Amino acid sequence: MQSNLLFALFKSLNKKELRELKRFVRSPFHNKREDVIALCDCLTRHWPFPDPDKLTKEYVYRHIHPDRPFDRKHFYYVCSFLKKLIEDYLLYRQLRDKPVARQLQLARVYRYKGLSRHFTESAQTVEKLQDKARLRNAEYHFQRYRLHHEKFQLASSRNRTDASDLQQATDHLDLFYRSEQLRLNYLALGIRSMANFEFNEGALSQSLAYIEQKGFQQAIPAIEIYYHYYQVFSDKDGEVDLEQLKALVSQHDSAFSREELREIYFMPINFCIRQYNMGHRSYLREAFRLYQQGVQYGIFLDNNQQLSRFTYSNIIMIALALREFQWVEAFIHQYHPHLRQPYREHFYNFNIANFYFQQNDYPKATHLLQQVEFEDPYYQLETRRMLLKIYYVQGENTALFSLLESFQRYIYRQKGLGKDHVERFHNLIRFTHRLLGLPTATAATRERLQTEIEATPKVADKKWLLEQLVKA
Repeated sequence: MQSNLLFALFKSLNKKELRELKRFVRSPFHNKREDVIALCDCLTRHWPFPDPDKLTKEYVYRHIHPDRPFDRKHFYYVCSFLKKLIEDYLLYRQLRDKPVARQLQLARVYRYKGLSRHFTESAQTVEKLQDKARLRNAEYHFQRYRLHHEKFQLASSRNRTDASDLQQATDHLDLFYRSEQLRLNYLALGIRSMANFEFNEGALSQSLAYIEQKGFQQAIPAIEIYYHYYQVFSDKDGEVDLEQLKALVSQHDSAFSREELREIYFMPINFCIRQYNMGHRSYLREAFRLYQQGVQYGIFLDNNQQLSRFTYSNIIMIALALREFQWVEAFIHQYHPHLRQPYREHFYNFNIANFYFQQNDYPKATHLLQQVEFEDPYYQLETRRMLLKIYYVQGENTALFSLLESFQRYIYRQKGLGKDHVERFHNLIRFTHRLLGLPTATAATRERLQTEIEATPKVADKKWLLEQLVKA
């Protein structure tokens, strides 16, 4: 079942969605098949699938038809039917949870039916909902375009010559296009800064000139923030005024959805981290402040109140680097339940282990690190790197020799690590071996090792190695 599309879709549902789905599947309007209800009940009983290997096709089929032999063709037919029902439910739920989109769709239905009074009521509801929500992002302008387009279509069917709705539809469509064009180019800047990525900007230069001519960069929130971000981050040699950018975000934070605010926050955060990696140490504090502000406003949580495991770890690593121990300990525990399964416990254990490691509580850190399992090579490397330091400092040479051997095998097996990563960690392992022989080494040997470590450009934890060399 694990490779089944239905299984993956079912696994993504939360408790509330499961409760609603059970009622949806039992509704005679949507489904009259008892075998589909039985399949849904079987999967619900086993959700969130702690033992997925138990859920074989044959096992599930016995719950659908206890008295029939396994029929592969029929099994996939029932799965397909339930998958379609779940898709129908998710579409219904999305429309239900987005009242503006629902009213716009309803207005179109009323226009088709020629119910002008009903249409007018829905159109007025759309305007009231939008005014109340205060969103002024690209989606707002697209919805306004759709509304005025529908109003113009209704008027046209009655041979009216008033073109005011046509003009407003055109204006809002234009604003939607300009803001989305800026947003996508702004996002492309971030990708280009991290990867070799060629991006065709299209007619952006003409759009920028048009925006400046109309003054949209000072009057339209959906354009203003992306215009300024693009101008700042596209200038490689320009100075970035982070306070001005943060003020701009605070000014318009209610105009954007949470998903868009995440994008808006991550660009200056990534800029600060790049500056820090280039040696500008003060930028790490700026990145931390942006993360703190985003956490305070709940920006990094998605619609299901879940936090990306990578964002969780990045926030913790920056806070630990700044020795914000009290703040980060509270954050680790508070946002642990917001991590998505099946990653929750592994990422929690890894990060709380890192917290203990930074405070030199090595027994607690070791116990937790021995429980984590990651498919991601980065976290595999970080786990091994922490254990290497702990074993060395604690003088656990037997465990350290075993780790160094398995560590070396691991980095050579990982084809996607890249030559730089392989070389950096290979040198860490090599120099750690050399450190273990220092107690009986001469002063000249120690001096040669120090010179070699300092002269080797690609070494993971070079500073730590040099510190241990002094202590040995």
